[in-house]
Amino acid sequence: MPPRRVAFHSSPSRRFLVPHLTIAQGQDDAVLEEVEAGLRGRLPVTARVSSVDLMGHDGTRWQQ
Repeated sequence: MPPRRVAFHSSPSRRFLVPHLTIAQGQDDAVLEEVEAGLRGRLPVTARVSSVDLMGHDGTRWQQ
């Protein structure tokens, strides 16, 4: 999977990352439509985390 650009939201008091989650990619249209139907009404996902790992992709592999 190619590297993704990270999106930022800014407000007057803070700036924060907007995470990205790939559910399906490169599948037949029928599979993508089934996945979309299964997720409809369940997004967006909202959660708090206590830590994260930042990973980078050099075009060949992911690394921390």
